[in-house]
Amino acid sequence: MKLKGDVTQAGVSVVVQVDVSVASGVSIPDTVEQVRTAIRTTLLRHPELNIAAIDITVHDLFEPYLSVGSVNEIGRV
Repeated sequence: MKLKGDVTQAGVSVVVQVDVSVASGVSIPDTVEQVRTAIRTTLLRHPELNIAAIDITVHDLFEPYLSVGSVNEIGRV
């Protein structure tokens, strides 16, 4: 997570930039909104920050880990 703006001065606009990866098969828009909501909720505890935007970029999709004993679609464990 990166904060763009002068966080040392109260009231100055700050943009939060976050890079994420999302599991394949999971809704990207829903995941991004969940991340944005979690960040917003956390930052509300710091009223001196004036959050202008929370920018989230999805850089990668990944295959979720298989649990022990599970088999993927081509039969490999």
